[in-house]
Amino acid sequence: MPEHENEARARAERMFKLREFQKADASKATADYHAVEQRLRDRTQELRKLRLLREAQGKQKRGPHLDGSA
Repeated sequence: MPEHENEARARAERMFKLREFQKADASKATADYHAVEQRLRDRTQELRKLRLLREAQGKQKRGPHLDGSA
């Protein structure tokens, strides 16, 4: 085989192996992405609950006449 054919074959094999690796890695990367997004949503929900609780406690301490509704 001429040298340029060997180089072309080696390049094609490298590209094939790279694509196979990327295919295998894609499902893991997608799962990792979704896990990070879910943790972010969970943390946001937790912080929102804490904020609402803190605001409700602050309104109780001030009394009903100072909350701006009357």
